Amino acid sequence: MGKRLLVVFLALFIPASAFALEIGSPTAGLNLGLAAPVGSLGDSLKSGFDIGIFGQVDLQLIKVVLNADYSSLTSKVDPNATNPDTLSFIPVTLSALYTPPLSLGIVSPYAKLGGGLVFETLKRGDASVNNSDPIFVFGVGADVKLDSLPKELTLRAEFTYNFIYQKHIDTATDNGSQVKFLVGAGWTF
Repeated sequence: MGKRLLVVFLALFIPASAFALEIGSPTAGLNLGLAAPVGSLGDSLKSGFDIGIFGQVDLQLIKVVLNADYSSLTSKVDPNATNPDTLSFIPVTLSALYTPPLSLGIVSPYAKLGGGLVFETLKRGDASVNNSDPIFVFGVGADVKLDSLPKELTLRAEFTYNFIYQKHIDTATDNGSQVKFLVGAGWTF
C-alpha cells in the first residue's frame, strides 16, 4: 500500500514540476519601419510605413509576442491622381520567438513564427471596403542590450515576411504578401 501511494504521489507531482514554466518579466515596446508589398500586391501598391506595438513574455525556451501594427500603402496606378487608392493593414498576431542558446555579447538573434488576423481597409475615392483575412508571419531579428542604456531597455531590429491568405474570397485571384523591416525598443517591467 505504501509503495502504491508513493507511485501515485510521484506520478502526480513530478511531471507537474518537471514541465512547470518559468515566466519571465513582461516587455512592452514600439516598432517603426517600412512595409513593402511583394508579388502581385507589389505590382499595384507602393511601399509604405509601418508602426506597431508589442507585448512579450519570456518562457523557458521561447518568447511569446502579441503584436499589433498599422501599415498604409498607396496605389501605383495613377501617380497624378489627387486621391490615390490606399490599402491599410492592421495585423494582430501571436508569435513565438526562438533565441538560440549562443552568446553574441550584447546581441540576441531570434527566429519568429506566428499567425493571426489582419484587418484591411481599401479606400478608392470616397468609397471604402473593409475585410479581414488570416495572416502568417515568418521572420528573423535581434535584440540588443547596450550597457550605456538602462538595463530594462532593449533595442530591436526585425525583418519579417507576412503572408496574407486571401484566396478564400471568391473574387481574390492572388494572396497578399509583405516584407517589413522594423526597428524599435522595448521596456522590461
